[in-house]
Amino acid sequence: MKFYLIDSVLRDSSEEECLSSELPRVIVLTRKEWEETTDIIMPEVNRNRVPENIKNSRAESHFECMSGTFSVPDREKPSSAKKNFAFVVDPSGIVFVDDTSIVNTYLAKIKEDTQWNHPCLERFMYDFADQIIRKDTDVLEKYERQLGEIEKDILNEHNNDRLKRLSRIRSDLREMRIHYRQLLDVSQQLEENANGFFKGKNLRYF
Repeated sequence: MKFYLIDSVLRDSSEEECLSSELPRVIVLTRKEWEETTDIIMPEVNRNRVPENIKNSRAESHFECMSGTFSVPDREKPSSAKKNFAFVVDPSGIVFVDDTSIVNTYLAKIKEDTQWNHPCLERFMYDFADQIIRKDTDVLEKYERQLGEIEKDILNEHNNDRLKRLSRIRSDLREMRIHYRQLLDVSQQLEENANGFFKGKNLRYF
């Protein structure tokens, strides 16, 4: 269980300070911790807003909160098992429910690299999303180079095992396309701001 406050930087906090502060809060829990502490961390939120099985990236608006999930592909092997975690947003901040530790990795980078002149929950969520896609340009450039090599080999008739490799790349790229499409859906859901949790001037971050 980890507690942070969105100040000029993302700073560590105690449970007592975090839950009483007027600053937007960021809390990271395991699923077991979420089930045990929902009534304390987010007393107005139904604990069932966090699904048991996460299969994709999506977001939903509810009366008392916005909830969603992220399913993040392994950038080395996008067709392999994904890192899955959930989030719940209410007017006080955001709670991540994560058994993989990937959220802590993203937050460590934000703490290390990011300072805010106008800190707010929306800007934090923008920077968090940036962590999810930060290395994707390099990954896609790698695939472009590999496809160029395969094309050259096929033209030169050195195509042993190239079709299998081409099939794997196509599969990986398909998974990445699905990932981006789901992230766009999440972004659109956040931007709609159906329950009015976000400030209108900050919706540009989505």
